[in-house]
Amino acid sequence: MNIAVRPLILLGTALLAVSACDNGGTPESANTPDAAAKWSGFAKECPALPGQEPGKRSAAAYRSPTLFSVRCQYRTADNKKEKVALSVTVYRAASGGSTAEQLAIGVMEKDRATATATAQPAVTGSTAPAASTEPLDGLGDNAFARLVPKRGVRVYARSANALVQVDYTDPEGGGEALAEATEITRQALTGLL
Repeated sequence: MNIAVRPLILLGTALLAVSACDNGGTPESANTPDAAAKWSGFAKECPALPGQEPGKRSAAAYRSPTLFSVRCQYRTADNKKEKVALSVTVYRAASGGSTAEQLAIGVMEKDRATATATAQPAVTGSTAPAASTEPLDGLGDNAFARLVPKRGVRVYARSANALVQVDYTDPEGGGEALAEATEITRQALTGLL
């Protein structure tokens, strides 16, 4: 074999080995926008509650390469107590080997585990009904509610790489709180962009 051809054969073999190991994609790293992420932010103003004005953003929306978040607050008629709070978080970048959607799924599952673990009477032997969790259908990709008697409800929903959480204070503890919190969540999901 010609001595000049041998290095070319070795180079060709090395290139074939490298290309066989490469999946053709670019490596993901923290703070790199996830091209597969469905959502990048939230376009709407705070959704309106039935019979009330839209809520007020409690702070400017937080934007970074890795996430976007906004919080809306609604107060009682006498403006003394927060009645409803809405939080929207959109994971925008891959991190630690997970896609933006996987990050949202992980946070949602932690929230579900925490809500389920705390769905029991606060005081042993109490006759008060225990908090409970229940799945909600037709709300994003995955949703559930945590109902706390005499306090209110918290609705959790996930759509791809976005999480929406609504806290609805209702000392009466009726089903109306769940219905209204679900509707606010539905409105918030339509504001994702």
